[in-house]
Formats: sequence, structure tokens, C-alpha cells
Amino acid sequence: MVLDLKFKVPEKPNSVNFKIIPSVLNEFKLYVKAAQEDNPDVTEDAVLEALLLKQIQKDRGFKAWKQAHQKNDYPQGEEQHVIK
Repeated sequence: MVLDLKFKVPEKPNSVNFKIIPSVLNEFKLYVKAAQEDNPDVTEDAVLEALLLKQIQKDRGFKAWKQAHQKNDYPQGEEQHVIK
């Protein structure tokens, strides 16, 4: 099986906590399982990061919003991340 995602190891990972409904969690776990069939070393973290990045990159509305707000909305001390 080939998934339509590219996985990479984050440079400096941060820890975050999310609450999601069980059906979404189950689908995510299945997605991770499918990814691990192609690449046994891929982690849940890498899969989630790849899914988020792919969605963010596809979202035209977010890109427009980000361009309009990019200069003002980053908390002090946080880096601005460029999405290509």
C-alpha cells in the first residue's frame, strides 16, 4: 500500500495534547497501521505531522488568512513557519 504522504522527523518536536472523538482516533490508528506497512519505523507523531501539513498546505482560505495576518499574529518569541 502506498499512502499519499511524505514523512520526516521533526527537528525539535513539541508536545501537545488533543481530545478527539473515538471514531476519528480509530481511523487515525488505522492510517498509522497502513503507513507502517510501507515504513515500519514511521511513528504516530510523524503520521499526524504529515497529515496536518498536507491539509494546511491545501487550504487556500488559510493561506489567504495567513498572508493577511502573518506579521501580527505570532506570539513573542515564536518562530514564523513558512508553508510552501
